[in-house]
Amino acid sequence: MDDKYSKKRPIAVTFLAAGVLIFGVVSGLGLWNSVHLLQANPALLPLSTVVYLIVFGSIFFLTSIVLSWGLWRGKAWAALVTRWGVIIIILLSWFETFVLVPPENRGSNLLFSAGISILVILMTWLVLSRPSSRAFFGEKHD
Repeated sequence: MDDKYSKKRPIAVTFLAAGVLIFGVVSGLGLWNSVHLLQANPALLPLSTVVYLIVFGSIFFLTSIVLSWGLWRGKAWAALVTRWGVIIIILLSWFETFVLVPPENRGSNLLFSAGISILVILMTWLVLSRPSSRAFFGEKHD
């Protein structure tokens, strides 16, 4: 790794790591809220929905914290997990929208949400595909 790019963390990777950390904190808050919702008023939502929120909130929280650390430190596995993780998270988000949310509560911003989903995937892949990022994570690049 004597490459000129591998000496320091690219600023785009710094922002990506911060974004993943923020996502993890928000997921942790959602997890906390779901647990308290279940305790305060168990009849408010179906148990399956609350269990789904708790399970995936836990997974997203823990994974995001570990992943942001890996991105910050330049761990090779973090780049791979981030590339595919962003796709999985967005697919799960759309699953929630069309399966768990009743049609009358989906809102009218589905087109905007689709655009943001595509933008997040493209930006994540773009950041991680740059030569400086690939060198930072120890990946070979052309």
